[in-house]
Amino acid sequence: MQTHQNKNGANGTIFVNVPSHTVSWSLEDAPLSPRLRNALRKKGYRRLGDLHGKTFLKLLRIQGCGVGSVTELKRFLDRLQAGEFDRIEAHNASEAPRVVVERIDEFCAKLTKRDRDILFRRLGAQGEPFTLAEIAKRYRLTRERVRQIVNRRIGELRCHGGPPFLRLLSLMMHRCIDNLCPLSPEFLARCMRRARGRRACSPSFYVRVIAELQPQFPLWLVRQERHAPNATEAKITAEIKQQLTGRVGPTPLREVFQLVKSQREFGSLTPAQFLRALKNDASICTSFSRNCQVLVRPPVLQPVQCVRYVLTNSDRPLSLADIRLRARRLWGDRALTVPSYRLARLLQPEQDIHPLGEEHYGLRKHVHVPEVAWARMRDDVADVLQREGWSVSTFDILHRGRFDWGKAINAYELAAVLRGDPRFIDLGGCLFSLAVPVRTVPLPALKTLGKAPLVATN
Repeated sequence: MQTHQNKNGANGTIFVNVPSHTVSWSLEDAPLSPRLRNALRKKGYRRLGDLHGKTFLKLLRIQGCGVGSVTELKRFLDRLQAGEFDRIEAHNASEAPRVVVERIDEFCAKLTKRDRDILFRRLGAQGEPFTLAEIAKRYRLTRERVRQIVNRRIGELRCHGGPPFLRLLSLMMHRCIDNLCPLSPEFLARCMRRARGRRACSPSFYVRVIAELQPQFPLWLVRQERHAPNATEAKITAEIKQQLTGRVGPTPLREVFQLVKSQREFGSLTPAQFLRALKNDASICTSFSRNCQVLVRPPVLQPVQCVRYVLTNSDRPLSLADIRLRARRLWGDRALTVPSYRLARLLQPEQDIHPLGEEHYGLRKHVHVPEVAWARMRDDVADVLQREGWSVSTFDILHRGRFDWGKAINAYELAAVLRGDPRFIDLGGCLFSLAVPVRTVPLPALKTLGKAPLVATN
């Protein structure tokens, strides 16, 4: 005990010796038991420095402060003198996530097996959190008792690292707010991958623990509880969507914040208000870049608009799977959520989206034959329809092999070329007829037509 005690040479009295750099520590933030903390508070002690120079014998005379409490205080002073808290104090904001996670793991390892399991289950160490009722049933406790255990352990964890630990939490919070980078399981997982060693708990568990320790922390969980936005938050998110209108692809969150803040109405907008409004709006998608920068995705377009944009920026026809993949790279998982069969029904030539192959779609610019040759192709097909007088399939035209351009184009592409000419009527299924008046075939002629259609062109 010589590291923190001074002995009087005359009577051997032992005094409390508090390091000078810790005298301002609040006893509420020190890793002391509630019993000892309450006993010292009743005696008027508020800071750790208030104990400096007091004798342990005097502390023993305080009501509620027995031998066990004094022994606890001595162990804490030993940790102070050994520099345990100084090592925590030495870390900066960039190292804070790793150190905070390490302290949480260290604290949990010292818990009893039952309390550790209750804490893990309640905060979802390996999956989704358990309810109080589920945990209470497993351990034959009341829900209130489970809640008390969790709250008590969280309180102990908060003080486990003393004020240096709380300072790291504060540094993390302010860094996240200033950088517009809320703490999420994905962000924390990347920070943990940089550190050596594996963690026994999921990143979501540490995020929930930090949320309990620091309720003001900007946290985004995968299945977080969203609150109904107030009027101010609704205006903020409406302005965010307005600024993202016409954009495609993710935009850095800081850039969006500056765009919103540049508006006169939001000149006093703070990062914390901005993040809170963004969190409560489920229609705005966000993601993290490789350098943990938050990106905001623009509002998802309607399915047809989304497909048209993807095809406009493609140099070839695409399958529905490729279109869906490219759309989700731009707008996230919420793009093109409609089933494939329904999406195929929406993609019609009237929308300037054409089937250009077996289950492939594209625009007219994706037709392999140059546009300068389209007029000749249309005239040739018009001649065929004029001679035969009935509807003709583009598959049939190419199958006959009459034209030299037939090998350079497929039936789907030929159909897309013909749709641009008002002389043709698209009957669907790559079947076309001439757009000319029709007359009904006289009844006596039906005997010679056999199974021919009942109408013929002039």
